Amino acid sequence: MKFIFTLTKYSTWIAIFLLCSCESFLEIDAPVDETVSETVFDSKKTIESSVVGLYSQMTSSNNYAMNGFLSVYSGLSADELQNTSVTANIEQFRTNELLSTNTLLLNNLWRSYYAYIYHSNAVLEGLQATKVITEEEKQPFMGEMHLVRATSYFYLINLFGDVPLILSTDYESNRRLSRTETTKVYEQIINDLLLAEKYLPAEYPSSDRIRPTLFAAKTLLARVYLFTGQYNYAKSKADEVIGSGRYELEKQLDAVFVPSSKEAIWQLYPTNTSYNSSEGFAFIPSSATARPAYMLTETLLQAFENNDGRKANWSSMRKIGNISYTFPFKYKIRSGIEKTEYNTVLRLAELYLIRAEANAQAGNIQEAVKDINAIRIRAGLENLAQNLSKEQCLSAVMKEKRIEFFAEWGHRWLDLKRTASANAIIGGLKESWQHADALYPIPETEIAKNPSLIQNPNY
Repeated sequence: MKFIFTLTKYSTWIAIFLLCSCESFLEIDAPVDETVSETVFDSKKTIESSVVGLYSQMTSSNNYAMNGFLSVYSGLSADELQNTSVTANIEQFRTNELLSTNTLLLNNLWRSYYAYIYHSNAVLEGLQATKVITEEEKQPFMGEMHLVRATSYFYLINLFGDVPLILSTDYESNRRLSRTETTKVYEQIINDLLLAEKYLPAEYPSSDRIRPTLFAAKTLLARVYLFTGQYNYAKSKADEVIGSGRYELEKQLDAVFVPSSKEAIWQLYPTNTSYNSSEGFAFIPSSATARPAYMLTETLLQAFENNDGRKANWSSMRKIGNISYTFPFKYKIRSGIEKTEYNTVLRLAELYLIRAEANAQAGNIQEAVKDINAIRIRAGLENLAQNLSKEQCLSAVMKEKRIEFFAEWGHRWLDLKRTASANAIIGGLKESWQHADALYPIPETEIAKNPSLIQNPNY
């Protein structure tokens, strides 16, 4: 008997899209309609279509949660980016004076992540009930949905603090949920990632890396363990990915963000027909004479060492009149139908720096420096000495991570907050900075709909 899954009054219906332009997805049948319905769970192909459709949903709109938002807006919130023209909603991120009525915050971030979570929950419930495939066949799909849900909650709690923990599609109970303590959300994230690690295969289903494997789960576990101060576990998971031999640091910096990158652990295929990566579309000027919308801050430019290949390869400069604008140039393609760059979600360089920080925290300075130097050598820089103090080593990790991941997935913004550095660093640069600015406000619309939600302080 077919399993019938019915959506209720949830504010965002789940759109199930099929990537019709991506060769590796062509063999997957699309569901008949655009909601999770009886057709989704009546065959393995339509189940796979519902999973793949979530990735399409992530990349269909520019500067949304998993498609550029973190690189652009969190970069503004930190000390990486400056917008070159004043637009009220965007300027609020740069000045750290976000209003709870900001529509970018509501539509591009909060609602997007909860749409991914709701989609994941719906597929997980459907998989649990359906009998058309075996339990073994269900596991990779379950692994992907657990990973997406964990990823979504990781960013939600690091941006907003405590958030409602929604693990079902029951609208009546979900709409009244209050905020769950971050520590408990982290517990759920770790549980989800451990299940993803268990269920996901080691091999990619195609030559591309646009469907996550167990190594994506291990990478995210390493990150989460680092963020929660579980350094031994963070090192262990980083060891597993680095030691797998499946990935390697690209020797050429220009090769890091392309589909053939040996460094990529998980990428998203760009489904919007107008551009490749959202970052390329956001950062690269629209014409030869146009001013870039965002430029690198002077403090970031000064942080680069002389002869750092990342400044030469991952940034570019445009002079308009008497003003020079240096902008992110990790992605080289602004627009075009042909897909030659993918949105790189996870890459190997992060594991080296996670392991370096974990080793430094444990006092294993020489091992930490080896990993820092692996990143520095690729950038064309000299090795650091191995006789650093613990504090010097941790500082070197943070500096290297700042340079390696500038304007990329909000790494800098999240690191400033987790290391309790935001007050000193951002506060020293922006007069309007207050301690409470480290958390984004809960969108006013969501609080109005759910009286159980309480706003973050000072908003």
